[in-house]
Amino acid sequence: MKQRRIFSLLMCLGSCMAVSAQTLPLDSCIRKGKLANGLTYYIRHNDQTPGQADFYIAQRVGSILEQPEQRGLAHFLEHMAFNGTRNFPDGNGGEYSVRNWCERNGIKFGADLNAYTSIDQTVYNISNAPVSKDGVTDTCLIILHDWAGSLLLKDNEIDQERGVIREEWRTRRSRMAAQRMMENAMPVIYAGSKYADCLPMGNIQVVDTFHYDTLRDYYHKWYRPDLQGIIVVGDINVDDIEAKIKNLFGADTVPANAPQRTYYSVPDNKEMIVYTQADKEQPTLNLSLYMKHDAEPRETRATREAFLGSYKSKLAMFILRQRLAQLSHEAQPRVMSASCRAGSYYVTTEKDAFALNIGLMPNNPQAGIDAAIEIVEKARRYGFTEAELEHAKVQHTVSIEHRLDNKNKTRNAEYAKNMVSNFCSDEPCMNIEYEAALEAEFSATVTLDDINQTMREMVDNQNQVCIVFGPTQYDDKPYTMPSANEFKAWIEHAQQQQYTNDNSAKQIDPTFMKKLPKKGKILSKHVAANGYTEYVLSNGIKVSARQSDIEPNRLT
Repeated sequence: MKQRRIFSLLMCLGSCMAVSAQTLPLDSCIRKGKLANGLTYYIRHNDQTPGQADFYIAQRVGSILEQPEQRGLAHFLEHMAFNGTRNFPDGNGGEYSVRNWCERNGIKFGADLNAYTSIDQTVYNISNAPVSKDGVTDTCLIILHDWAGSLLLKDNEIDQERGVIREEWRTRRSRMAAQRMMENAMPVIYAGSKYADCLPMGNIQVVDTFHYDTLRDYYHKWYRPDLQGIIVVGDINVDDIEAKIKNLFGADTVPANAPQRTYYSVPDNKEMIVYTQADKEQPTLNLSLYMKHDAEPRETRATREAFLGSYKSKLAMFILRQRLAQLSHEAQPRVMSASCRAGSYYVTTEKDAFALNIGLMPNNPQAGIDAAIEIVEKARRYGFTEAELEHAKVQHTVSIEHRLDNKNKTRNAEYAKNMVSNFCSDEPCMNIEYEAALEAEFSATVTLDDINQTMREMVDNQNQVCIVFGPTQYDDKPYTMPSANEFKAWIEHAQQQQYTNDNSAKQIDPTFMKKLPKKGKILSKHVAANGYTEYVLSNGIKVSARQSDIEPNRLT
């Protein structure tokens, strides 16, 4: 059965590849287009939740574009989208506000009506909109259009929102040690880069004192059609939505002499960069070691070659995580936890990195570093085994086949998320059948040598950055973290050690359970309340069961 399924997937892939040899095709169920003014739109019919749809506007604009005197304005502007627009002039919660209209139509603020600002993008959404009701679809599109270019940005609303932002800033800093330490780490780990000062919360002094026109200038400079994507997915008529988008957004214009949207690079470093900080609210000693690499260029992220590289990387990281997980199972564990990943470097997608994350024992951090790096070094030098690779492939296949089996249960938000990534980050946005076919082909052709080569390329002990966040107390006693120089010395020492090849001891037993438990019996069975049947088993366990006619992902 499995071979037949893979064969059919490969046949599907072959027919698709005839159309495009390198670039991965967009999901054929998505209607994607671009207006003359540069605005991009994505529309997808999905009747998984009848009578509902999600509406998004994504901006290729984030806090990285701010100048020093604007720090925090990208996030501030996101808040102002709910404080008065051309067609909804009232502030947040007023009778004629976006929030009031949405909540009167069952669209809850925070859960369904929301937005977020990140370093490289800003996204607004109206989710679970009841489009079966007259006028809801048109109004949701009008709200998106208002957000795109018709925020009122009134003086009094701006002043009121300063206090809201101050409270958010205070709450995040007072309750989140990681947030405070992250802010402090950025100028060190991104030295010489625009990313050194780019977090969306910005500078509270700027938030308190910026002139009204500074925010308005930022809005009109960056919120423009050529940097905006409209996404509608749900129980809608695709043709109708496309016509409405063209009619509503088609007349918008890009300002004359609009600046180019720049994507900033991250410099390499020859010597290891180490940042350490202790905080009284940080409960554990956590070390993250990064090895930076050039990111896949945006123009090639949605290609077959890039997807193959990602597939090999996922397999290598799966096997390495399995090995690292064994450290937590030791009789006397040397680490609290250990894991790894490959992907974007900290907060940017413009630089990639291998990341080793270790939860260290504060009373002996060097032992944890030695243990984790030994595993990584053995994998880098000697590679993995055929058994480990086969196990990783099987697990990956099971995961994507589960997605394939449940494709008709995919929520609107999941589709929308993929479209946002395609628009803002140029990530591929394939349908699940094509993705499964592609991975079936890769599974059949990727070799152990391929994965071992990928491992050596990712883990090269070059361009390293180490970040350590730790506590000020341990075991109810004052704790002094080791110095940055000590962490650097321990890491480099472990990376330079001689290690033996023990791959022969890493074979995976295909038998999950060698000795099956003794089969039990049902001692009794009787009908209980509310339609349940209660069973009593011979080991004393009671089981209550009832058949349900509720469909998955549906509310009653």
